[in-house]
Amino acid sequence: MPDFAVVYITRGEGSLETAMCGAKTLRAGHAFLLFPGEWHRYRPAPEVGWDEHWVGFDGDSARLLLKNGVISPAEPVFDVGADNELMAAFARAIELVKLEPPGFQQTLAALVLEVLGRVSSAPRRREITEKRLHPIVNEAKLLLAERLEEPLNLHGLASHLGVSYSALRQAFKLHTGFALHEYQLELRVSEAKKLLAGTGLPIKTIADNLGFQSAYYFSRLFKTKTALSPEAWRHQAHGGDHLERVAMRSKP
Repeated sequence: MPDFAVVYITRGEGSLETAMCGAKTLRAGHAFLLFPGEWHRYRPAPEVGWDEHWVGFDGDSARLLLKNGVISPAEPVFDVGADNELMAAFARAIELVKLEPPGFQQTLAALVLEVLGRVSSAPRRREITEKRLHPIVNEAKLLLAERLEEPLNLHGLASHLGVSYSALRQAFKLHTGFALHEYQLELRVSEAKKLLAGTGLPIKTIADNLGFQSAYYFSRLFKTKTALSPEAWRHQAHGGDHLERVAMRSKP
């Protein structure tokens, strides 16, 4: 290619290979740059495909970014994530090319610089966001632990913490490895193990106290998570003699 290009993947997955960076796996949220005279090839995965947005460009500003090391053929892939502002910039650029209003070249050049700026600064912006949201993730974990019996209202939780739902969801997954609802289920199952081992509460009471829809749903989920039914877990936790202990405590 004689020019630069930036490609943003918004759905699906695929691969990129260039002379300097070798082979890279691409997924939704990745953007990559192509450089003048740099051998490359890229394609979506045949089984899933992808949606892409791209724009070609050249000029002194792009050459200066390359010279100063802001962009480099050795590291052409950026994990941008879901970026609505980047999508909006692509959309405006496409509209300008279609309509070609007077002076559109200057506006288009500014939009290309905006695209480049958002792509190249994505790692730094992500780092700042992660640091800012880390305390919020910890607070969300505490709230979930304190309210095990309550239905999970994701939008309400995000509002209570003063962040957007999407920001909380993404940050929580990044820091814990769990989606919010998955994390709450793990907490509930962990607490259920303690109650089964340390009390003689009926299974239904434990299910109700932990906010499960029914004893049947609780038992099915518990077995999925532990490979044992709640009754079997309780029996095993007491060395196999729980039923005898309960019977002895119930005698007058």
